[in-house]
Amino acid sequence: MTAGSDLFVYENDATSEAGGTIDGTLKVTNTGNSVDIFTLSSIGLDCDIESSVLLQPGASSSELPWNCEIPSNALAGTNAFSFRSVSNARSNAIQNEVVVYTVDATWNSSSVAAISMDDEALRIPYLGGSSTTVTITNLANIAISGKLTMVGVGDGVLDIRWNNSLGEVTDAFALEPGASEIFVVRLNALTMESTDVELRVRALIQIDGSSVDAESSSIEIDVLGEPKPPQGIELLGVEIGKQTTLQLIAAGYVLFALALLVLRFRTPRIPATESDDEEDEEEEETKQYALGPNECRMDTNRRISCPSCDARLAVPGGNEPPFRFTCPTCDSSIRVVEYGSAPKF
Repeated sequence: MTAGSDLFVYENDATSEAGGTIDGTLKVTNTGNSVDIFTLSSIGLDCDIESSVLLQPGASSSELPWNCEIPSNALAGTNAFSFRSVSNARSNAIQNEVVVYTVDATWNSSSVAAISMDDEALRIPYLGGSSTTVTITNLANIAISGKLTMVGVGDGVLDIRWNNSLGEVTDAFALEPGASEIFVVRLNALTMESTDVELRVRALIQIDGSSVDAESSSIEIDVLGEPKPPQGIELLGVEIGKQTTLQLIAAGYVLFALALLVLRFRTPRIPATESDDEEDEEEEETKQYALGPNECRMDTNRRISCPSCDARLAVPGGNEPPFRFTCPTCDSSIRVVEYGSAPKF
């Protein structure tokens, strides 16, 4: 006994959009030499078709209708699926017939691509730069290509550089349906002035022979200017303005002056006593003045030191300073002045 079959597929409409349907008919012929039952199925698409047919040897079925659903995420272009016939007499007697169909390109000009940024705001230091990442995703069922740029208020004060996921310096992309690519965008300040910038990423897209644009949400960028000298002070974490600082300083001087006046008038004066006057007189008496040439002082023991030869001499009695005296050692004339402490040896 032999078993087998032939499949003949006829298409009514083999073109559809993603999410649509295609349909047609098919016939099964029993090529075996005995009565057989053939199980029918589809591979690659979900199709509505007769599950089985009973055929005499050499007989063919009538045209059996079929209807297949195209997935909503199907890619645009030529695709294929197949119908299968399996003999119940012999399970290895299998026949496949391939069906080619076309999915039309479908896209909305307002949603060809999605663009997102990792940051909603950036701060760029004085004459420095900052970076963020940008992701673009193809939402259409057909391949797209294009370039990225940044547009908005203040874009002229920044030097904008793009790098793709491979590290290449480029702003170009080419994406298959559903694919994404991540870019790193570097923003370098070109101004020394403090500036607020608001930018959006714009994709200039080529799709199915047409040109469309897609944009991201805005990003706020604070470009810092040249640091300026402080106009005030910071006290306990609170910054005080220049005018307020000057007022506080002036108030401090006034309070300090008032405090000095209060202390001066509130401190009692101590009247001078006789003992204080006597001490002042003693200090005046003990005050020593510089000696002139060949002058010396006599101590309380009536002894002097010769300024010429440093001889230690006793003064004859009856002489009171000031008086002159001849040194018996070196014969120099010595003038003895007021009492004072004797020189130390």
